[in-house]
Amino acid sequence: MTVATWFRSHRWSVWIVTLLAAVVVGCSTPGNVAAAGSNATTAPMTVMATTQSSVGLATIQENELPTQARQTLKLIDSGGPFPFSRDGIVYHNNSGALPHHKDGWYHEYTAATPGAQGRGPRRIVCGSDSTCFWTLDHYSTFKRIVR
Repeated sequence: MTVATWFRSHRWSVWIVTLLAAVVVGCSTPGNVAAAGSNATTAPMTVMATTQSSVGLATIQENELPTQARQTLKLIDSGGPFPFSRDGIVYHNNSGALPHHKDGWYHEYTAATPGAQGRGPRRIVCGSDSTCFWTLDHYSTFKRIVR
């Protein structure tokens, strides 16, 4: 039996072992987490614009967002009015990409995409606790917005 034949006949086993290994590696990575509200003074040796948050999502600084997204955040903070009729509707998080909460916790808002017809693919999704997430690819990926 060739290696290729073996992998084809055991593909589910290989997939499960690979997935479990990824979970174990991801869960065993040490972190340098400061307690909430503490004044930690240690900084990482390198600073990256995008980092991993505690919920496993990448983060993005508010000032790194496109102008249209920053404008949408200002509208969210002030309660509108919003330029698109679907802004503010419930985002159901059916994919489970965001932290789990009861349905109705998240609401979505459009961040206009220059040159796009209609609303375009960019959205900001905010939770009832004011934590907001950025997606530039119509919910395929998310980054938590650090404000």
